[in-house]
Amino acid sequence: MKNSKISIIIPTYNRSQKIERTLQSMMDQTHSNWECWVVDDGSTDNTKEMVAKWCDLDPRFKWLERPKERKKGANACRNLGIESSTGNYIMFLDSDDTIATTCFENRCKHFEANDSVDGLIFSTQEMSETGLGPIVNKDPEVENTLNYLTMFLSYKIPWQISSPIWRREALTSENRFDEAMMRFQDVDFHTQLLLSGCQVKRIHEADFYYHTEDAHDKFHDETFIAKALVAIRYYIAKYDKGRKVGILQAKERRIYLRKMYLNAMRRFVHGCNRPQQFKSFVRMAWRTRIFSRRECLYLSLLRRVDKYQLQDKAGFGFYRLNKFLLSRIFPSN
Repeated sequence: MKNSKISIIIPTYNRSQKIERTLQSMMDQTHSNWECWVVDDGSTDNTKEMVAKWCDLDPRFKWLERPKERKKGANACRNLGIESSTGNYIMFLDSDDTIATTCFENRCKHFEANDSVDGLIFSTQEMSETGLGPIVNKDPEVENTLNYLTMFLSYKIPWQISSPIWRREALTSENRFDEAMMRFQDVDFHTQLLLSGCQVKRIHEADFYYHTEDAHDKFHDETFIAKALVAIRYYIAKYDKGRKVGILQAKERRIYLRKMYLNAMRRFVHGCNRPQQFKSFVRMAWRTRIFSRRECLYLSLLRRVDKYQLQDKAGFGFYRLNKFLLSRIFPSN
């Protein structure tokens, strides 16, 4: 186990006030054979100088800067980290995360006991100023690769970016972060891995901490929501295509992509006064194969009802029309 080397990859952008806590949690590890690649996305604060001190303190810390010809974003940074890393195992952290002191040791131990799997999924636990909170992972009734894949495809995210640790061999040139995506990156990355047949095992032990005091309510930020919805549409179109077969045929994937579409519509679009987003979603429905033509027509009608708030106009039957459309578009899924 001592010979097992772990590569940790951390993308960062203007995180000088947070990243030291993350780096310190690696210095405190009981397992010493690791390297940490901090990949900067063009910070304009003193992140570089801050990390340079840690690189001088311990050569296991490495600093990389995203080349200007690579697309800006955490995805390119993570791919650069994968390309530069040398460990047997690879895991990803964000620049405000912390891990338990036995994290590396324990993850290596479990890999030695599970030599047939490509990835191990550990628990993520909330942490606040008052102490530890709940586990944030979501699990299917039967914990296997296929069921976790269908959760991702349905927009029921089972784990976060730092929960897994992967064998290097699993991260082939095909199983990398999609640098065209500005949001939804880890969902797409894990979907690719699972769809390609990578086998995972769930370990119900918490060794990664999500700091709630650093969280902000992104889902009330219109800029974030707009980018997230673009990413969701991109994701649905990507996995609707038949050329990406994997362990689920395209026809089977569409069952779950339909659920993702409807979950995103319910949460961010329908009744949210976002007419342009609604229009974009309806257009996408017509272009993909996850809805029938009749269902696309229902979506088009519902968009107009929503845009003009026709369901509130008495005496014209719009309330009943709206109720009918909702029953056809949003049945229990």
